[in-house]
Amino acid sequence: MGKDYKLDDPTIYDHIAPLLYTTYHKIFEKVGGDPVRAYLNAAIRTAQYTQQVYFGSVAGNVKKRWQLLGDILDDDTEVKSITDLKSVAVCSERAAVANNVLQILGFNPVLETGQLDAEGTPQPEAHVFLFIQGSNGEEHLYDPTNPQPYYD
Repeated sequence: MGKDYKLDDPTIYDHIAPLLYTTYHKIFEKVGGDPVRAYLNAAIRTAQYTQQVYFGSVAGNVKKRWQLLGDILDDDTEVKSITDLKSVAVCSERAAVANNVLQILGFNPVLETGQLDAEGTPQPEAHVFLFIQGSNGEEHLYDPTNPQPYYD
């Protein structure tokens, strides 16, 4: 179990609106001119870009994260700010930020834990990812840590 941390840095979300606008217009034709599909695709890409830019990398550093959050050695470690995790964020932090971005954009994603692999291969460790239901009723799994190119 990890220590709690606060999503207390509003700068994470500074570029959502212009990024969504630009991405939507680039994707619109690729999804056959369907505005609902274009919006979902643009929202997922916006969430992906936002968390990658904020954390400054695609992958985190689990060992450093454990030390930072006191997961192993210090049960009295106080709650940390998300800014403390910029260089060490793993799936839980990335999914939390992507979840917030998607909520801001009008979706109701659900944080899921379990084993997720693009090929369906069972994974040895727990993982955090998102379940999203589009306004057209279609269900999507989105993994901010291991994104796949996506057009629904």
